[in-house]
Amino acid sequence: MAKAAKPQEEDTRPQLFNEASAVLAGKTWLNGRGSKTANLMVVGLAPTFQDNTEKTVFSRNTDIGRMVAYYLNQVGMPEDGVYYTNVVKYVLPKGKKPAASDIKLCNRMLKQEIELVKPKLILCTGSGVVNAITKANYYPISLTRGSILEYPDLGDAKLMVVHSFEQVARDAALIPAFVKDIRTAVNYVNGIVD
Repeated sequence: MAKAAKPQEEDTRPQLFNEASAVLAGKTWLNGRGSKTANLMVVGLAPTFQDNTEKTVFSRNTDIGRMVAYYLNQVGMPEDGVYYTNVVKYVLPKGKKPAASDIKLCNRMLKQEIELVKPKLILCTGSGVVNAITKANYYPISLTRGSILEYPDLGDAKLMVVHSFEQVARDAALIPAFVKDIRTAVNYVNGIVD
C-alpha cells in the first residue's frame, strides 16, 4: 500500500525571499520584529553582526538594540508599540555600506512590511535609510533631522529622520538632539503636538 504524500506547507514568506534566495545563498535573512499594529516603525540600514548572532534585528542583547530600547523607554514608548526592521535584510561584510543592488533586492520586502504594519511614523535612522525608502538623494540629515516629512508613496505614514544609532554611539554630543527627536517622534505617534 502506497503512503499518502505529505501535504506541502504553504510558504508564507514574502515572495521577495523566494526570488532573492539564490542571491542570498550563505547569508542569513533577518526579518523585522515587533508589533504588527505598531504606530512607530524604526528602520535601520542593515543588520549588525550581533543581530546575525541573535537571529533578530535590534535585539536587546545587542549594543544597538539596548540603546534603542533605552532611549525609547526614556521618552515613554513601550516596546509593544514599535516594529523594528532594516532596509537591507542581511548582514553585509564588515565596513561595507549597502550597494544600490542590496537596497533594490530588499526594497520590496521593506515596502511589504510598511503595508502590513501601517505605521503612523517611520523613524529613519540616518540619511541612507530615508534615501533608500524614498529612492532619492535629497534628504540631507542636516536639513531634515527631527522633522515630520510626507512622502506620497507611503500612504498615510510619515517619515522622520534621526541620526543613525551608530553615529550616536560614536559621538555622545549627538545624544541631546537624538533624544529630542525620539521624543518628537513618540509624541507624534501619540497625538501630542509640541
